[in-house]
Amino acid sequence: MPLACHIQAIRNELGNVASIFESNYSQPSVSISENLISTIQLFAQATYTKEFGTEPDEDDDRVPLLAWKSTAYSIHAIEFLLRDMDKPLLGALSSRQRDSLEGLARISAVLGSKCQLRTGTKVTWADRDSIQNNALSLLTLLLKNPHEGPSILDWDPFGVLVPLINSFPSLFCTSFKAAPSIITGGIFEFYALQLIFISLIVKILLISDFNEEMDVDNPETTENTFSEFILTLAQVLNINIGTQTAANIWRRVTKASLPFLRCCALYFHYISDVPAPEELTKIDGATYENICAYLGLPTTCDELIKPNLDIIIKLINIWKSHPTIQLHLSGASTMTIIREPLKVNKLVELPEDYSELINMISSFTCPNSVREDSKTPTLCLVCGEMLCSQSYCCQFELNDAMVGACTYHASKCGAGVGLYLRIRECEILFLRISNRGSFACPPYLDEYGETDQGLRRGNPLRLCYDKYRQLNQMWLGHGLYESISRAIESSSSPMSTRWQHL
Repeated sequence: MPLACHIQAIRNELGNVASIFESNYSQPSVSISENLISTIQLFAQATYTKEFGTEPDEDDDRVPLLAWKSTAYSIHAIEFLLRDMDKPLLGALSSRQRDSLEGLARISAVLGSKCQLRTGTKVTWADRDSIQNNALSLLTLLLKNPHEGPSILDWDPFGVLVPLINSFPSLFCTSFKAAPSIITGGIFEFYALQLIFISLIVKILLISDFNEEMDVDNPETTENTFSEFILTLAQVLNINIGTQTAANIWRRVTKASLPFLRCCALYFHYISDVPAPEELTKIDGATYENICAYLGLPTTCDELIKPNLDIIIKLINIWKSHPTIQLHLSGASTMTIIREPLKVNKLVELPEDYSELINMISSFTCPNSVREDSKTPTLCLVCGEMLCSQSYCCQFELNDAMVGACTYHASKCGAGVGLYLRIRECEILFLRISNRGSFACPPYLDEYGETDQGLRRGNPLRLCYDKYRQLNQMWLGHGLYESISRAIESSSSPMSTRWQHL
């Protein structure tokens, strides 16, 4: 069916409401300076070339889609870091994080539109049909959930929300001479947020194990929670909730949905320029109720579900009819379930005594040689795999070149970035593709509080948890690139290390 027929079908289904959408999304295009246009194009092309490992292509329709994907991922990463460091959601962002979020949010909004230079020239980021196709695909996924597509268990709610609200205006801009308007966090983005939030609640109900012990109900909390309608959703899903009460189930839902809402608060804060309330700038202030109040969402279960209960039940019946969900509900599914809330990633646990690592590598042999021990056993701190580094026996081909085990492993484990502990040298290795890296002090100290790179002094070493936590936060905050760049700039050695051979 032609694209125009799909769009007309949506308008027919909306009826009189379609005219409201069209009037809202048919506003005049914005005027942007040429320098800013160049910066936006540079960012959009960077995400495209990084994803596909190819040359920039201004005519590829996937450019804005990948930029939206990058925006969602970056906000996820910053939310992880803030949660791990126990910092306020909107009150402790560094200047770099703040500027990055503001730029990403506004660039993502511009990429769904056609902009006008101050000289009068029109600039478009992708073919309008491709953006409309993207919006239709996401709406089909949410409202029809075809059986050949991913099920609700496979969705990343925030990763769906960002491209949806940015491509949605293209469907209702009636004039092809005009440009779709830029989103500002208005009423239609609010409805899209509600839809995605409902899908997340259903997902949480599906993947939760209600046989786990939960907090005992507080009578006062139960009375004031207004969460009885969550039981209705559980009944529609045919979920066995055991002896759990509505208040307990709703508390589980609010806890599991909090990371998603935190990401939404970060995103819409910079889309709408609505000032952050004082509560969200304090530690432990980003509660479910405070974030919902900031986003305009109902704070109780019944206020969220009751007004649209019939529509929600129809959507649940569509979502649960997916073959993957049917297998999951029957207990016959073998797929790995990613549970909500997403846990903050951590580096592997290290033994407190460094001698345990020495003993561990004493029995490690090169995987490609049964006769020789590995000369440079190296531990990946991301996944815990032991590698035979800096050895010709364990070289692999990567991008038409022979590279060492650590470089090859970084391409698979860390998307081109690696964090390793060279055990016999007692030093940290930062590695990035291609041919960039640096060494750093390990998180092991002797009784005098000093490191022993190279194990020259031979003093007993103990794990310093503070230093390892700092290393974890550097990795979690994507700070390895910066650390490597600074090490290269400050290096005075005339000899360059062939990092790709490590």
